[in-house]
Amino acid sequence: PIENLRAAEVRFARFFNQTPMAIATVDRQGTIMRANAAFARLVPDAMKGADGARSIFAGLAQRDHDGVRAALALAEQGRSDIAPIDVGIFNDERRSARLFISPAEEGGAGACATLFALDTTEQKTLQESFAQSQKMQAIGQLAGGVAHDFNNVLTAIIGFSDLLLARHRPTDPSFGDIMQIK
Repeated sequence: PIENLRAAEVRFARFFNQTPMAIATVDRQGTIMRANAAFARLVPDAMKGADGARSIFAGLAQRDHDGVRAALALAEQGRSDIAPIDVGIFNDERRSARLFISPAEEGGAGACATLFALDTTEQKTLQESFAQSQKMQAIGQLAGGVAHDFNNVLTAIIGFSDLLLARHRPTDPSFGDIMQIK
């Protein structure tokens, strides 16, 4: 019955708009045809394009446009094995997302692809912090190794100086020089 169909549509619309996964459908030029609230929060600039046009490219860093265009071309061909794309969010270099792009279902009224996006900002920050801590650990190990090697050389110098001092009397003209070396 029509009531059941309408109820299913309402449930789906509620699910679509309340899911934490950012979802949007786009045409082959990247124009956003439909997006949920999570997508609008993740990529706000894409939702307020010039002249009311909403484009995924308005929300992404310029350096990522070519990769997204290539993925949209693959989606238009019906390819389902499109690799995820890591992108930067426009106007905020610290924020990042991972886009999963798949072909739109048949009869999508001009839709070429469905975009699923995950906010990866926190993950990227953690990865950068981890890489920085690994660098600092490596520098610490290098400094410790240099100090250890330097200590070995100093021990040898002091030892040989003691041997020389044992062979020379304090009245010997070389005794003062050996003491300076020690």
